[in-house]
Amino acid sequence: MPAEQLTRSRRTLVRLRGTTGRPLLFVHPSSGSAGGFRRLLPHLAPGYPVAAFEATEPGPPDECSVRRVAESYLAEAAEAGLVEGAALVGWSFGGVVAVEMARIAERAGHRIGSVVLLDSATPDVLATRPRSAVQEYAGLFGADPEALRIPGTEDNPERILEAVAGLLSRESGIAYTSADLRPYAEVHAWHVRALQTGPAPAACQAPVTLLRAAQESAWGDVPEDLGWSALLRRPVRTRWVPGTHHSLTEQRHAASLAGLLEELVQSGPRTCADGPPAP
Repeated sequence: MPAEQLTRSRRTLVRLRGTTGRPLLFVHPSSGSAGGFRRLLPHLAPGYPVAAFEATEPGPPDECSVRRVAESYLAEAAEAGLVEGAALVGWSFGGVVAVEMARIAERAGHRIGSVVLLDSATPDVLATRPRSAVQEYAGLFGADPEALRIPGTEDNPERILEAVAGLLSRESGIAYTSADLRPYAEVHAWHVRALQTGPAPAACQAPVTLLRAAQESAWGDVPEDLGWSALLRRPVRTRWVPGTHHSLTEQRHAASLAGLLEELVQSGPRTCADGPPAP
């Protein structure tokens, strides 16, 4: 597909710094937030362009698939001149989008420097990972799931939001309501539907590395590479970073993660061998 045929319907790309050099593009998790990527900026080497995709509201129904999101994001990056040689770094949902972006870009004649997946699994692996609504909302808002296990909330999203709002209010001293949190939950739900709609991402040619969160315990009995070697039909290297799925970009882990990203996106992975065992 020629680059001029790539389409874009909404603006989500945020330039974080820089104008020249090989671009580094971050793709958000299902929350739509790019906040975690901003914490990495002080620890990245200066100079090259860094940008992030950020979705602050659900997209239209006809764009609710990984392929349509990837096409839209890639078109916006191409318009900004940030595709050729780019390193794509996708967190969780964003990893699936990043792989599809790389595939589409390559078919359009672009070279993608590398793809880095931050604790991201393939749609097939995600489909085998049962998670309750309480667990999903706890992860989304950084809450303790045990504190949300209140009778009557398990299958009631509105009651869960009320419980999360109460918990956050008590912890922060700021009065939150479920209405304050609902837009974030709607963005998350839209991206979850996108993962479940349309074909799974197909193989790309760019080097791909998976960075798994060393303290994450909720993946269960899944392949160490979270399904990527099977989907891409080649070995995908797994390396380990501090934190859990939701905390790996927190300030206490930012320097470590940024350092490994620098190694991967500037020089590419040295080998496709399996990564070291989890700490």
